[in-house]
Amino acid sequence: INYSIGFILGLIFPIFIVQLSEYLNDSLLKKEDVTKLTRVPILGSIVHYRDNEFLTLKDNPRSNLAESFRLLRTNLKFILPVDKKKVIAVQSTNPGEGKSFISSNLATILAMNNIKVLLIDLDMRLPSLHKKFNVDNNKGISSYLGNQNNFDEIIENTSIENLSFIPSGIIPPNPTELLDNENFSNLIIEAQKQFDYIIMDNPPLSIVADGIITGRHADINLFIVRFGYSKRGNLALINDLVSKNTLPKITMVLNDATKNNYESSYNDKNHAYYYSSKRDKLKNATI
Repeated sequence: INYSIGFILGLIFPIFIVQLSEYLNDSLLKKEDVTKLTRVPILGSIVHYRDNEFLTLKDNPRSNLAESFRLLRTNLKFILPVDKKKVIAVQSTNPGEGKSFISSNLATILAMNNIKVLLIDLDMRLPSLHKKFNVDNNKGISSYLGNQNNFDEIIENTSIENLSFIPSGIIPPNPTELLDNENFSNLIIEAQKQFDYIIMDNPPLSIVADGIITGRHADINLFIVRFGYSKRGNLALINDLVSKNTLPKITMVLNDATKNNYESSYNDKNHAYYYSSKRDKLKNATI
């Protein structure tokens, strides 16, 4: 009897612990976790990436990661206006969700399609993209908005053909106030004269309001949600932005996807943006 009781408890106890840990885990682990909590359209998914190379698409154009970015690029073309230069704001609710990685590689995959692209680092508090592109950060967005440099002076060339970059510049004491003035609108206008796509890499919205200001200048706002890292509360914040109509065209990109948490977009019959036969529906979709 004792052995039998011990055997039964030995089975029940681990199962109970596993179920309890899953119940208490607030992380988004599967696609269903996302779709149950929000109706914000999913524009694409970026597969799990193991290497440490930040700008990996340049040297690995045939990888699965590159294919997931190509699908994102295709889906963007379905819903963005065709008669104007495109402005894309890449957003996140918290640090660590992969916003800078996705904005940089999205800019790369667009540039590889013979499109003139400008990537802008708008995080004037914790700038990092200038290190990834190996450029100086003594001038950039902050010096332009502060009337210290003109537009052409802050543009940096990159090792990727058709891709230009504007660093954040020296950290100012008042980033939000600098962004919330006429100079930023002028910067977007100047950028649209020279580039087909403008990608804005914004600081996390849960920390500062900068992304709200810059996102209003965008044609679409891509919110990055990372499997196993982003929390359910992150989706609540995104839902709140949608309900209040705070930003134009809010969509999501699911990052760090594997077979366990996200079915491949090539096989997912419910993927809202995959099939080209849905093009008319996509253009008329309410986001």
